[in-house]
Amino acid sequence: MRIGEALRLKWTDVDSNSNTIILNETEKNGIPRIFKVSSKLIAMINNLPKKKETIFAVRFINNLETDFNYQRKRAVAKLQNP
Repeated sequence: MRIGEALRLKWTDVDSNSNTIILNETEKNGIPRIFKVSSKLIAMINNLPKKKETIFAVRFINNLETDFNYQRKRAVAKLQNP
């Protein structure tokens, strides 16, 4: 799943009974698909606050990319493993 697809996931796309996530809003004209996930992941998703219609409340993808790159550089420096 691409990051843009994950950021557009809605609470209605998560099926707790069958442990699946339905991806209807794909990027790059992809076909809709269903992901079979673990019950642990479903539990972690259900523990997130349900303040909005979407699961992940990120305003801008650029901020997410910047944070990821920052954390990656910190891990490289700490583990000394580029």
